[in-house]
Amino acid sequence: MPKPFTAFAYPVASCLLALAGTHSALAADAFAPAAAQATLTVEMQFESVGKRQTKLELFEWRGKRTASYSMPLVAGKPGAVSVLTGPDAAQQAQAKTAAGKAEKAAETMAPMMNSVMQIMERCREDEACITRETQKLGARMQGSPQIAAGRQAVDEVVQATQPGAPRYQAWQLGNSIQGRYEVDEFMHVVHADPICVSLPRQRCTRDESRAGKGSLQLKPSQRDGLILISSAYFEWDARQGTLTMNLPLLSQAPAQDSVKTDEPAGTHSAPGMVWLQSPDLASDAVRKSLSLSVPAAKGVKGLNGELRLPVAGPDGSGGTLKVNWRIDAR
Repeated sequence: MPKPFTAFAYPVASCLLALAGTHSALAADAFAPAAAQATLTVEMQFESVGKRQTKLELFEWRGKRTASYSMPLVAGKPGAVSVLTGPDAAQQAQAKTAAGKAEKAAETMAPMMNSVMQIMERCREDEACITRETQKLGARMQGSPQIAAGRQAVDEVVQATQPGAPRYQAWQLGNSIQGRYEVDEFMHVVHADPICVSLPRQRCTRDESRAGKGSLQLKPSQRDGLILISSAYFEWDARQGTLTMNLPLLSQAPAQDSVKTDEPAGTHSAPGMVWLQSPDLASDAVRKSLSLSVPAAKGVKGLNGELRLPVAGPDGSGGTLKVNWRIDAR
């Protein structure tokens, strides 16, 4: 059976130290008040234009997807530990040290705790008995080396588990994410499929188009529609003076496909616009590029930036994703 206090000393110390830091104090006014609001404004555009031709076939395309939206952000309570990465190496080492001191305190206080437990067993639920006997125990041990050692051990645990100065502030996504999007894509194909042998030059012509536009009204938990909102996060590091953030991804957009072709009836497939579906706008490379750490010595207010990301596609049909972002704090 674990000694009294020992059984919970380690987890208590670890939890306290996980919330502690070893860095110097930062000015309280460096952080936004908890529940303060800011607005992230983002404009995203993916564009692809190209031509691929062989002796038998021709592919020409142009395509553009755009989105602009505003995302409310709400400031969390500043803390000593990053919500993204957890305790750093120094904080983990301090937690381990505190846990050791808690174990030592448990061993030092074990005889006293055993005496208290004996009183609890003897008095049961008689509160008067418990009060009387514990007062007697305290009087007997007053000024004893055990009391002095116990107080010193507890003081060391308290000292080791003092919370560190706030360093990080996370900004959570709010509701009412609004914006607009537009899709305008076209592909012209001339091909020599065997179904085209009855046509002039034994070639078929196929024109595909995709178009759509509208408003965006999403909640942070939604993953369908144009933007993967739930992938976004923001955290300010006051000590390093940086903002770590992950911008949302531009994904599939609601749009209408259409096709015009002289391919014989019953032989051509439904429109697919494969050349623009295949480029993965949510690929690992794009995700990594949208994870940023930007200078932010005075907080998030007024921060802005621009990104230009190459996006691969089949047969050279990739394009460029342009991202402009800005944060306005109230």
